[in-house]
Amino acid sequence: MTRKSDRSLITLKTPSHSHISSQRCQRLVTMTTLVRRRLLLCENLHNANSSQGYFRVNTLPQRRRGHEEVAN
Repeated sequence: MTRKSDRSLITLKTPSHSHISSQRCQRLVTMTTLVRRRLLLCENLHNANSSQGYFRVNTLPQRRRGHEEVAN
């Protein structure tokens, strides 16, 4: 009797648990793909802008402002 009840409990527990894990896996996969796409986009933008010297122009004034605020 105990073995049968244990088996029924296991069968009841496993489907819901596996369903949750599969959903989590799908979410993780979608998150990683989105993050990878964003990283690739950022890299492409960074490469394109760095070749034009766009980032140098943008980052320097912010650093100067920060130093001025600290000095004051």
